[in-house]
Amino acid sequence: MIRNSGAFSLLGMSKSRACTFGAVLLIWLCCSSLLVAAQEGITDPVEVKALQDIRNSLIDINKNLSNWRRGDPCTSNWTGVLCFNTTKEDAYLHVRELQLLNMNLSGTLSPSLGHLSYMEILLLNGNQLTGPLPEELGHLPKLDRIQIDQNHISGPIPKSFAYLNSTKHFHMNNNSISGQIPAELSRLPNLVHFLLDNNNLSGTLPPDLYKLPKLLILDLSFNQLAGPIPPNKLSENITTIDLSNNTLNGTIPAYFSDLPRLQLLSIANNSLSGSVPSTIWQTRTNGNEGLDLHFENNRLSNISGSTSLPQNVTLWLQGNPACSNSNIVKFCGSQNVDMNDQSTTESNVTCPTQSCPPPYEYFQTSPISCFCAAPLIFRYRLKSPGFANFIPYRVTFQDYLTSGLELHLYQLDLSSAIWEEGPRLKMQLKLFPVSVNENSSHTFNDSEVRRIISMFTGWNIPDSPLFGPYELLGINLLSPYTNVLFVTPQKSKISKGALVGIVLGAIAGAVTLSAVVSLLIVRKHSRDNRAISKRRRGALSCLLNLRYLVESTIPVFSLTNIKLHASDHREANSRKIPICDIIWEKVNIAYQTGMIFSIVDGRMGSYPSDCVDKFLTLAMKCCNDETDERPSMIDVVRELENMWHMMPESDTKTTDTMSTDTGMEMTSPSSCSLLKNPYVSSEVSSSDLVSGVVPTITPR
Repeated sequence: MIRNSGAFSLLGMSKSRACTFGAVLLIWLCCSSLLVAAQEGITDPVEVKALQDIRNSLIDINKNLSNWRRGDPCTSNWTGVLCFNTTKEDAYLHVRELQLLNMNLSGTLSPSLGHLSYMEILLLNGNQLTGPLPEELGHLPKLDRIQIDQNHISGPIPKSFAYLNSTKHFHMNNNSISGQIPAELSRLPNLVHFLLDNNNLSGTLPPDLYKLPKLLILDLSFNQLAGPIPPNKLSENITTIDLSNNTLNGTIPAYFSDLPRLQLLSIANNSLSGSVPSTIWQTRTNGNEGLDLHFENNRLSNISGSTSLPQNVTLWLQGNPACSNSNIVKFCGSQNVDMNDQSTTESNVTCPTQSCPPPYEYFQTSPISCFCAAPLIFRYRLKSPGFANFIPYRVTFQDYLTSGLELHLYQLDLSSAIWEEGPRLKMQLKLFPVSVNENSSHTFNDSEVRRIISMFTGWNIPDSPLFGPYELLGINLLSPYTNVLFVTPQKSKISKGALVGIVLGAIAGAVTLSAVVSLLIVRKHSRDNRAISKRRRGALSCLLNLRYLVESTIPVFSLTNIKLHASDHREANSRKIPICDIIWEKVNIAYQTGMIFSIVDGRMGSYPSDCVDKFLTLAMKCCNDETDERPSMIDVVRELENMWHMMPESDTKTTDTMSTDTGMEMTSPSSCSLLKNPYVSSEVSSSDLVSGVVPTITPR
């Protein structure tokens, strides 16, 4: 038999302390496995505050951002927030993309956007946003793409945008932006797309646009720009120049003849005068690339030089004085050619229809004649391609896409391609399984379906300056695949958090036996007439021992950082009671009034508030002096199991959905639970910021 005094003297604590110490230690060991995963990484507190400011400046009538009120932005997968999957040198996670497009958001743009200093992609297009462009947007040195088109943004373009040295895609079209185009924007070294059409811009064209060496698309149409077109030659890479529907005057610059990749030149509906230089089309030596020249409704009087156009060049002069010339009238008709549909004709090879019943179909590009298979069908759209005529780039696009998807070229059937307003190119893509011989599978296997889908929805297809960003409009799921995409795949290995949980669970099992023995010994020797202050000190000792144990292992988890003031010490002296009684009263009052978070250590960072509340309730019950008032081990286990189910990893996350032709729904990339987010660590649990506490220490 172990002597009571000897056992507790070895532990260096009284019997009452040993009681509460054993119970709370057990609870902590069981609950700690739930918290380990949350310590692996949290979002930079500066960026958390910036996202909260952004949310507060927006009106979200559709509740798309409802999950922005809880959890950590990166580890809880806030809708539209995509983060880097590893921490930076400051040991924090950082926002890589903010994708809030087409969410019917209104409100204004918060200046705090400028605090997302690692952000590479900002997509706010297709909403109802108003107000000016914040100056702080120009303080994002890593920003690659900024799209705020199709809103109601007003005011001038900030000159600070001249510091967006990494930006390639500048999409501000279809707004109400006014004022002059800052000349400083001409020094952006990587700009590829410069879209400011359909705004209220005034003044003259920036004279230094020629300093944009990588520019592919320049669209300043439908504004109030005046003056002549600057004489300096634009980038030789440029494919599209649209200056239509302004009040430009002067003559057509000669350098338009020296742009070898030009496919669209639209200067219609201006006040340009003089002659049309025929050198614009006479220098076209590449028969594969077409050239569309839209010169309608100006004051052009003639064509200087030959009026014989190459087969791949079209010229429109309707509404100009030159149309009175009999040699030019052939260019003055209305545009009755449908240039929108750029699909190609199907193959003339005929195969027996009865041998390939729907949903299977023959795919014409297969190396095996009349091979019947079930395709994966994607509705796909290029948002701002670097060309005006798709046909010359069709094969290049097919090679680009199949390479990005790691498929053979023949597996892609681009069944349709139609231009839409924007300009945007809408396509229907059919992907077929590999066909080597007659015995090849006629469907994709499940894992290949999931892989291909994840490539599209996760934006894992490499970017191309020529084809630009894309949108996935939907997926047609034929019957062989309807049950594939909606089965959540099981993890193939145990996560780091689970391994730690198993280890701690084993330790908890060992400690449980010790705790039970200790509780039996204490119960046998406990006294019924202990003083109130002693009970309080015992319960307080429980909490303080818990704090000591937890802080020594996981510094961000602490329950008793209680602020003491001089008045507390004076009150203790006047009442002639120990200071620990004052502390106990503070804890008890906070607990009874539901204000326990007011005394929680701020270093604890992000945490599930409900779990902490239940954890503290269980700890307080374990601190009762009377044995009968303490919960049994079965009750403790049951409560801990309930806490486990409350953890955010099992939360039902708010998701955006994308309809499919099967009537099912699949989650969009911003909150997809089926496909792992490529920018967020999948092994980090989410958390809760309901308390408003912002993390202030570096995570482990």
